[in-house]
Formats: sequence, C-alpha cells, structure tokens
Amino acid sequence: NVALDLSNQMWGALTKKLPSHPGFVLKQSGQHIGNRPCPSRAAVQRAIRTLRNEICLSAQPITDEETQRHHNLVTLYTIWMFSYTTGIRGIGTPYVDPSEVDPELRLTTLVDKDSGIGYKARLVQLTVPLLKQMDLYKEFISRSLRVPVSPRMPCFFIDDKRNPIEVRPHTIAPIMNEFLPFPVNIHRRFVSSELLDAGCPPEVVSAWMGHWHRGEEPWGKYSSLSFADFTRELSTFLDPLL
Repeated sequence: NVALDLSNQMWGALTKKLPSHPGFVLKQSGQHIGNRPCPSRAAVQRAIRTLRNEICLSAQPITDEETQRHHNLVTLYTIWMFSYTTGIRGIGTPYVDPSEVDPELRLTTLVDKDSGIGYKARLVQLTVPLLKQMDLYKEFISRSLRVPVSPRMPCFFIDDKRNPIEVRPHTIAPIMNEFLPFPVNIHRRFVSSELLDAGCPPEVVSAWMGHWHRGEEPWGKYSSLSFADFTRELSTFLDPLL
C-alpha cells in the first residue's frame, strides 16, 4: 500500500528529528485522526437480530429482575426503530406518543435541538412498520405493567422495582452496549453514511438529520422544498435500509 508506506516513512523521519528525553516522548497510540468510527451494516443487523432474540428469550418473566430486563429490551428495540427511521438526536425521551402522529398521513414533528422557539422543529413521516411497533409498545406497557401510558413519558425504562426511568443517552448506553458498543447517537452517523453511499442527495440527508443554517431551512416560510418530493426521494433510499 503506497499510502501506508509513505505514512511510515514520514513517521520515521519525524521521530528521528525529535529530541529523546523523558519530558518529550512521542508514541504511536493506536488512535487515529479523522471521522469517528461507524459500525458496518452487518454489525447493526447482527445487533438487532441479537436484541430481538433476547426479547423472545425473556418473554415470560417471573421475577422483578426478569420483568425489568424484558421491558427494557422491548423499550430499546422500539427506541432504535424510531431513531433509525427519523434520525432523532440523543435527547430526553427520543420518541413521540402515537397520539401525536397523524394516522392517515403518518406525520409528526420532532424538536430535538432547539432553544424553545421551534427553529429546529422538523416534519417527519413515519413508516407503517414503525407505527405498528409504536402501537404494540403502548399496548405492551399497559398489559405488562398495568399502567396507562402518559403522553409526557410515552416510553421509559424501569428499575428492578418497576419504577419508571426516563429514556436518556446515559440510561440507554448501558443497555445498548450489550448489543452495539457505540455512542447512543450512532444511528444518525450510520444511516446518513448509508444514504449517501447509496446515492441519496446530500440536501435530502441534511434535511433528514435536521441540519441547516439561516436561509437554508427546509421547513421555513419561504422554502421552496416540496415535502411530498422530499419524502418520496428519502423513502427510495431509506426504506430498503430499514
């Protein structure tokens, strides 16, 4: 590999010119400079298969600890499904209650990076499988915990006493790391990379991620973006991935 040989030559030349004393020692650490790591499609698929298998294996809990594990795995699966579809950021309760979704158009709004003025609010269209899973999850909570689901906390983890725990990045991570040891927000990097590699227009990917600057707002008053065209183009690349 020419690039690797050149890199090694440059490293050797650099280290020869550096003074060698305890106060200044330069070592190769195994780390790298560049884009943050991203899991492969095979790794994500394997993680989801393993998670689904664990959900099936824990489907008949007896103890409080077994109930806790089963509930939290189902919650993680539902959160993942919502996150990989919508690109929502890692916030407190990265989810919406089914009552906030238009059932015919499958539309809802996300506000996941905002100061309270709604500037970063964006419109998203959910998939049919996701809507079905959201309804099943709501039914699951009502049946297994025998508690009504509040729109203010439409999803939650539980402790071993069945007390609710808010879904946040630091509560997702310990459960997620068993299946996919990456940052909680990795779905955004993974899906955006897959979309771009598949040929999805960059402006469509940016709108899906909620990335824009002043004057580029896709949902702004003076935007010429057609939401129908946007969702049609996005679904062409996103649906096969999901």
